[in-house]
Amino acid sequence: MKALESLVDGRDYQNRLGEEVLQRQEAVLPTLQSAASMTADVLKETRLSSARAFDVLKYDIYTPGAGKTPEPVKRAANALVEASSETRRRFTQFISGMAQGLAADVQSRGVAAATTVALADLPDMEQAPATEPQRNIIFPA
Repeated sequence: MKALESLVDGRDYQNRLGEEVLQRQEAVLPTLQSAASMTADVLKETRLSSARAFDVLKYDIYTPGAGKTPEPVKRAANALVEASSETRRRFTQFISGMAQGLAADVQSRGVAAATTVALADLPDMEQAPATEPQRNIIFPA
């Protein structure tokens, strides 16, 4: 009887899910702590590299008597701006991805087991080829 009650109200599922969420949070915590300590450095350094690259691009404009900036130097400066931007974007995506994963874990703790199973099957149903509709074999038209 106790097993049936546990199955119906999903206590075992909720307990197991809670333990799994806690394990994932414990596994991610050191990474987040490390990322938090270097976030300021990464953002500061990428901002600085972009600023320096723009300084190179503007040098001939704002420096009296300076010759025109050579094209290879301009290309290198533009590449540095792009690399800085991409590094910043990937880093912030990584951090926000981990945070969103943790948030989704916490939110999933309140979802019933039957709902989780049904939602897990949805992607398979969405990817099914769009063919003619299935006939109702129980109540044929």
